[in-house]
Amino acid sequence: MIKHNRYDKHTTQGHAFFLYNSSDERLGLIAEYFKQGLAKHELCIFVTPEPQDEVIESFKAVGFDCGEAVVAGSLRIFEMNQTYLPDGRFVADYMLSNVANFMEDAKAHGYSGLRTAGEMSWLDEHPAALSEALDYEERVNSLNSPAPAFTGLCLYPVRDGFSDALHGAVRTHPSFIYNGEVRSNEHYHQED
Repeated sequence: MIKHNRYDKHTTQGHAFFLYNSSDERLGLIAEYFKQGLAKHELCIFVTPEPQDEVIESFKAVGFDCGEAVVAGSLRIFEMNQTYLPDGRFVADYMLSNVANFMEDAKAHGYSGLRTAGEMSWLDEHPAALSEALDYEERVNSLNSPAPAFTGLCLYPVRDGFSDALHGAVRTHPSFIYNGEVRSNEHYHQED
């Protein structure tokens, strides 16, 4: 069970990963993550395989009524394949420019920060993209800046046949979420 009350206390800006075992575990953490971001007046971006209406209803079912935030544009929900694979392939430079543009948008509209979450299960169907995706995961760490603060959370499902992606997540994220707390990742390998 995720202990959300501890999550916010230990949240720092930066790039983290969350290994989830079930859709309920994923949903609970993401709802709390974005609820906290909206409370802090952060621009929130969610990249997910589910359609926007389904995400809104799922969040509502766990006590996070985000409809007004979606209408206002402070929570933006994007479809996973269209975002990560717009031309059928993943391109790290394209995704980095998207994050940089979201940071500029957050700054221009007076948000206190940018908070993103992206589902990485698409790598199951596109294993050839793993190297490029891990390049992106490593390079996004350099986008962090004090204004606006950037918090990025990558969602990796724990499942058979996904071990290369999970090992890559461990190497490319400075922190991770375990038992509801953000923790420093001693296995993170920072590129020089």
